[in-house]
Amino acid sequence: MDRQKYKKIIYFLLVTIGIFIIGLLIGYTIPTFLKKETFVNSDSFIIRDHEKEFEFINPLLAVGDFPSLRNFKSLENKIAAFINESKKSNAIDSAAVYFRDFNTGQWLGVNEDEKFSPASMYKLILMIIYLKSAEEDPSLLFTKIIYQGDSQNTNQQQDEFSSTSPRIEIGKTYEITEIIRRMIVYSDNDAKNILYNLIAPETKDGIFADLGLPVLDFNDSGDTMSAKSFGLFFRILYNASYLSRNMSEAALKLLNEAAFKEGIVAALPPDINAPINMAAVPSRPLTTT
Repeated sequence: MDRQKYKKIIYFLLVTIGIFIIGLLIGYTIPTFLKKETFVNSDSFIIRDHEKEFEFINPLLAVGDFPSLRNFKSLENKIAAFINESKKSNAIDSAAVYFRDFNTGQWLGVNEDEKFSPASMYKLILMIIYLKSAEEDPSLLFTKIIYQGDSQNTNQQQDEFSSTSPRIEIGKTYEITEIIRRMIVYSDNDAKNILYNLIAPETKDGIFADLGLPVLDFNDSGDTMSAKSFGLFFRILYNASYLSRNMSEAALKLLNEAAFKEGIVAALPPDINAPINMAAVPSRPLTTT
């Protein structure tokens, strides 16, 4: 055999073996690295950027396959039994529960795909729409609006929650940031109507398209959204995966300041942050027989 050709064959074999060895080393090193830096088990991995400057968000960098429900099956059975007993006693007409562990991706659901009326939960979506638009045009949040009044008696719900909550006054000027704050913190329906009427229809629809959800009419009071679908809006805020980190943090901070302190938040220890507008929960009118 030609000596030059023989050297080329030997060189090719050495390079091939070297690449194979490097591949083995990489395959061994990556799982070891992930185990040190992230939550990893045989089913999933989640990588988060644990920056200390934020209080409410936990930015998501990467995610693997979600684990099964094996750790939550007992809890799921207890919730289902409680709902069934409550329905039998006519305490409720219907209920749905969707729970997700943001740190592992595990979740459980009871009637999680059943549709309910989003009601005031539309306010959370509207806030996200405005904050997303403000990322492209920061001046939007500082736009000033003179409130001319509303022909509808929209603040009836606000009165039920707190007779001391400040109302938007006719003839006064407000920045968009203040209107958003009042909408979320006080569940102010006048504030919600102002923001809804100002935003373009295609901008409203954009968030649903971005998240792969069917477009909803904010004025539709019917049963249009499930607990599981709505949970997605809280996930994108906590993960800071749709809005910027600063905007996601600002949104959860406002939700944590909600004036309504009954509902779920009433059962939590006072030192626990609960960044959810408790005045705005998906609902369906109760019917009993």
